Amino acid sequence: MNIKSMGLAWITVSDFAKSKAFFKDVLGLILEEETPEHGWMEFVAQDKSFKLGVGMECSSTPMIKAGQNAVVTFTVSDITAAKAELQKHHVTLIGDIIRSLSAKHYTMLKCCNDRGIA
Repeated sequence: MNIKSMGLAWITVSDFAKSKAFFKDVLGLILEEETPEHGWMEFVAQDKSFKLGVGMECSSTPMIKAGQNAVVTFTVSDITAAKAELQKHHVTLIGDIIRSLSAKHYTMLKCCNDRGIA
């Protein structure tokens, strides 16, 4: 697999409104995308050097709890091929490939495979 760049890092929170105020008003990040119906927002640094995704804790992903996670995403040329390659290495994927509102495709995976290694 050829990773082209890091897409974004994201965290899970338990209070959407308080988190929005904290990242925007306290840290001074720019709110770039907000979809409350999906429990998702993205912030960028003032200089656009990084992007932070913030998602609401939800019952469909019980292993991802607020305050107990950090998720990093990578940009690849072909997500379907990358998914297949990860599955060959027994990496557990959480759900199917999803197309986001920004027309990006993503899938979630656990940090390790069934043998305990990434």
